[in-house]
Amino acid sequence: MRALPTNEIIRNFLGEQHSVSLGWRVLVKVHSFGDHYVLEDGSKSILERPDVAKERDKMQLGVGQILMMGDAAFKGEKFKYWEVIPQVGDFVKWEKYSGTFDTENGVDLVDLQDYMIIRIVKNPDTSSYHNWIGN
Repeated sequence: MRALPTNEIIRNFLGEQHSVSLGWRVLVKVHSFGDHYVLEDGSKSILERPDVAKERDKMQLGVGQILMMGDAAFKGEKFKYWEVIPQVGDFVKWEKYSGTFDTENGVDLVDLQDYMIIRIVKNPDTSSYHNWIGN
């Protein structure tokens, strides 16, 4: 059997028998915002987030870490004016409801076209609207 492309990040999350992105596709691990709401000071609230909110955040917020990119991702004419190109390991934000969602080895993944990624984020936890400000 031939050796397929791999990297340390994807092996840590998915093991040795992982999928491989092709062409312009980017494989992203969906970021989990946790089980509890976050207070203004950054600490966890005692209020637990309902399962519906957790599932909604996966689809609507679109934040995750790039695990693998196809060999043609972020190359060509449409990216020649981009000064910053996402790389494996970056946390990124993508358009709502885009890509193909899948679960592999218990890890939530989304397979995206390269142009659907709209932002690189430094701290994925600040990209959500699940924060709850209370007294």
